[in-house]
Amino acid sequence: MLKVGVSRVKSPDRFDFVLIGILITMALTSLVCIFSAYGILGEARGMDYLSKQLMWFAIGFGIIAILKFLGNDSILQFATLAYWFLLGCLIYLLISKYLTDFIGISLPFVHKANGATSWFALPGIGTIQPSEFMKVVLLLITANVIDEHNKSNPIGSFMSDI
Repeated sequence: MLKVGVSRVKSPDRFDFVLIGILITMALTSLVCIFSAYGILGEARGMDYLSKQLMWFAIGFGIIAILKFLGNDSILQFATLAYWFLLGCLIYLLISKYLTDFIGISLPFVHKANGATSWFALPGIGTIQPSEFMKVVLLLITANVIDEHNKSNPIGSFMSDI
């Protein structure tokens, strides 16, 4: 049975052109959909959505390039740091919710949307929800835990996991 570790899933010199092509196709499709909604949204609001979407695509593709440059091992180290940072952000939002509900004090950068205190409003960027980033980080950390477990238990059985 072939065992492949998380850090060796792909060689660092390999570039997946098919995946990048799919991502670019999906990005262009979403931009066309936003552009076609100009009549419904209005010219100014549609342009605002289109520029925000382009900004997030640029940020996303920039992050992909950085992660490709760093490699898988660095990503796992970064995931641990990101976990603690995002956990701090979520605790900050929780404290803000209780301060707002019980004392009436609102902490800076916290944005309440549809009754949920789970957003940060950053000037010039917009709103960001840390729990969405936490999902990705938790997937990476969980994959690393499973990989470490499989390395320490080369024979996979129920008895070896007890």
